[in-house]
Amino acid sequence: MKSPIPYLLLLFVLAAFLHAEFLLYVVYAMALVVVLTRWWARRALNSLTVARQYESHAFFGDAIPVEIELRNSGLLPIIWVEVRESLPLDLATSRRVAQALSLGPGRRCTLHYELQGRRRGLYELGPLRLSSGDLLGQEEYRREDTAHDTLTVYPRIVPLQHLGLPSLSPMGQIRSRERLYADPARVGGIRDYIPGDNVRDIHWSASAAAGSLQVKIYEPAMSLPTAVLLDLTLAPYDRAQGPPATELGIVVAASLVAALGQARQEIALYTNGHDPLSADGGIIGLTLGRGQAHLVRILELLARIKAVPDASSGELRETARTRLPWGATLVAIGPAGDASDEAGLLSLRRAGFSVVRIVLGRPGPASAHGLPAYYVTSIDDLEALNA
Repeated sequence: MKSPIPYLLLLFVLAAFLHAEFLLYVVYAMALVVVLTRWWARRALNSLTVARQYESHAFFGDAIPVEIELRNSGLLPIIWVEVRESLPLDLATSRRVAQALSLGPGRRCTLHYELQGRRRGLYELGPLRLSSGDLLGQEEYRREDTAHDTLTVYPRIVPLQHLGLPSLSPMGQIRSRERLYADPARVGGIRDYIPGDNVRDIHWSASAAAGSLQVKIYEPAMSLPTAVLLDLTLAPYDRAQGPPATELGIVVAASLVAALGQARQEIALYTNGHDPLSADGGIIGLTLGRGQAHLVRILELLARIKAVPDASSGELRETARTRLPWGATLVAIGPAGDASDEAGLLSLRRAGFSVVRIVLGRPGPASAHGLPAYYVTSIDDLEALNA
């Protein structure tokens, strides 16, 4: 837009040359209007406060409503302002969010839009761009709200009702069909007393009701401290197969840790992928822990982790060897691998770990040598884990 200043200067020179006082008053009045409206527009735009309200974490497939509250905290009305929100393309349900509005002093306005959790990841919402101008339409002012608002979309989680994972530990929370150990925390019933039974196992209230000694029957149980070793290397796959295969591996890992977390087991995650929030390279992950907060941290890592062109799977196995207790279950998720990968997993089994492989793809040329293995090529294949 053309500025009125050159015209006002020309009119001022003409009025001074002609000694036309009335024309000078007109010039002064117009100059005052220009300065006042520009000051008004700039000050009013700076008095606009913005707050974005939304759930910062969402599950895959969720609808995510977002509200943008605009408030005029100044004493001057905002004649017009255009609001434009920048959307993450992977989640956007519309091409743009834009609206023009006006706000009086102290007034509020709320804009609504919705995102769809179509893809896992760590996303940034915004920036929000605000545009306004003076009453004469001669000058436009812009402002960008750069508040760092992030949204985490968890990976897809496939429910796993029954886990066919072995354990070498005798006590814990997951039921076992092997009656080698009894868990005193789980009473499965009562029976008649047999000479030689431990006196501490007598169920006194049941004995009083039955008129004879009754002892408790304990359910067998096993502990399942599990570490997921997630290999996110693209190199072993064909160029077109690498990205979907590694994404499938993340879904498998998320489904597995969610099932174990629901069973109140200790879980750990180690991966050779890239975490955008970590400046360090190499193996990243979370050590053994349990509880809802620990599970959420693992899912957050799986949400933002990225595949890498090439990395060492041997480092993953070495990390497990040095950081995990004897008897822990290791679930190695990744490509079929070669003979050296098989040898590395076998050495972990000889070291006292229970090892399970989840291969992302068809069986490779290397033999599993008796290691439990599942071959997953699609989401449907996860049903094989419900053994």
